[in-house]
Amino acid sequence: MGGAQHELVYQPTYSHMEVIELAQRVLATEEAVQAAQKMKTILNGPLTDQLRQLERCGAELERPDQWDGRDSQIFRQRWTNDRRTLDNCINTLKQLQQDSEKVVRAIRTAGGDAS
Repeated sequence: MGGAQHELVYQPTYSHMEVIELAQRVLATEEAVQAAQKMKTILNGPLTDQLRQLERCGAELERPDQWDGRDSQIFRQRWTNDRRTLDNCINTLKQLQQDSEKVVRAIRTAGGDAS
């Protein structure tokens, strides 16, 4: 990288990240690399699929021809908001998964490990 130093700037919303040229030191500890890789592993694991399974179960339970009665009506009232929350969570996890790839690459680059 021609001797230029970089600093990793990461917005807490996980929406984007960029490497900025600075005249400061770069820190990418082994602990940071391990944490980023663990985050990536968790996000690439079954978490999103399990949330989708919850959505499918909830969709089945909200059908009056599958389950009806007072408790099912309460469930259906809550499920509208719960389903929206699950959708938002899945979308956030997808974005975090994409961002975690960038974090691992940026940490490796900052630490001199371009693998």
